[in-house]
Amino acid sequence: MVAEFLVARGGYLDECDVRRVRVLFGFPNQDENHAVAAARAALELKQRAANLAAELENRWHKKARIGVSLSSGEVATGLFGFQGFEFFSAVGEALDFGDHLCALNAEYGSEVLVSSETVAASLDGLEVRPMELVSRGNRRNAEVYELLALKHGLTEKEAAAREAFRQGVVHLRKGDPAAARKMFERAAIDGVKDAPLAYFMDKAVQSAPARAEEKDKKGRGRKPGA
Repeated sequence: MVAEFLVARGGYLDECDVRRVRVLFGFPNQDENHAVAAARAALELKQRAANLAAELENRWHKKARIGVSLSSGEVATGLFGFQGFEFFSAVGEALDFGDHLCALNAEYGSEVLVSSETVAASLDGLEVRPMELVSRGNRRNAEVYELLALKHGLTEKEAAAREAFRQGVVHLRKGDPAAARKMFERAAIDGVKDAPLAYFMDKAVQSAPARAEEKDKKGRGRKPGA
């Protein structure tokens, strides 16, 4: 189902097994709009996956967890295998990072994560919000984003919530959990379940006691009259 859907949207089926489906956009033929095409397919797949998960839970009382990731970059391509088992594929760090991003969905509760390279390749064609800085090979601060919509796909309320969320993440990174909590509270939309927002709100709450303890230790360490 997933593989057929993505191939129908222009993707090249690279791998399909019980663990994952990997589809390449802008491959083997170059496509300058591959990032937006992949994002469009991912957003549509997100809705289909939600419907499928609801059906599985209703029928078998099992909660499915489906995550999607988009990772862009240069790869090495060619024929792999031998004799009658040859297949045309690609290898590269960008593909490995895509696997890492997909796994991070389980941590954040997000559904579609994208790399900074994908955001750049879209030429400002995506609506995203920042998650965390993660390790990526020799890079310790690779930015990870959550895909929300294509460009101009957010309502005014959603855009305002996204900006509040972004500011909350910035405050959290600067070590100001109190300010982060205020912004995360503004980012909440009534009636909308937002797992990544809950994840970051929990981080801000947990960071607050540690921050207060650190200030208290500094205060006790000052000499009288200092």
